Amino acid sequence: MPQYEKGGDNSTTYATLSEGRLNIGGKETTTQELGINSDSSNAHRAVAALPDLAKITEKQQIIAKATSDIVTAAHTFSSNRQKTAAENKAKAESEFEGRLKAQNDGSYEAYAKLDETERQKILINYSETYRKADAEAQNWGVGGKHSRALNAGITLATGLLGGQSGLQSAVNAAAPYASEAIGRTFGHGENKNETAQAVGHFLLGAAIARVNGGNFAAGGSAAVAAEKAAEHLAQRY
Repeated sequence: MPQYEKGGDNSTTYATLSEGRLNIGGKETTTQELGINSDSSNAHRAVAALPDLAKITEKQQIIAKATSDIVTAAHTFSSNRQKTAAENKAKAESEFEGRLKAQNDGSYEAYAKLDETERQKILINYSETYRKADAEAQNWGVGGKHSRALNAGITLATGLLGGQSGLQSAVNAAAPYASEAIGRTFGHGENKNETAQAVGHFLLGAAIARVNGGNFAAGGSAAVAAEKAAEHLAQRY
């Protein structure tokens, strides 16, 4: 991820004449009257010292690590949600088929003869557990609303980190605005995407903690960060 920091300085060296009487065209005058610099102590100002490249490199390495942690944690969290949804779908399907078999009235045999699409429709219509698991799988799949929200959260958090190497003050100053943007982006009221808001705020908080010298999450690893995100969301759903 590119890091940007720039600056500049300049200096001017002035010609200096020592104080004394000057005769120009038969007329005597002074350096002061002519506006000529006569103070050698201010004839030159040195440019500012070069930046500490080692410190800049160290900052950029911290930013890169924090960015990597955030992306890894978010993707791990998303993968775990997809895996859980797939497992719940398989379990719900098995339970539904078990109930059909228990009826012992030919229902299961008729169901088994259907193609995959038709069986899917029946499962969604008659198994609430399967219906919820299927919706969750779609939400966390490629292009799903939770997946898109998570990507938006990643972009927000890593964007804060990548903007400049004056990192700590910049991120802390931006935090309230970023938090407001998360709420605004993911909506309020009956149509609000609370999952997206929770993920976005988690990632923002993780970025701020990382920048300020704290652990990304308890334990400081991407794996633990993903687990903490799951715990946070589990309290709300």
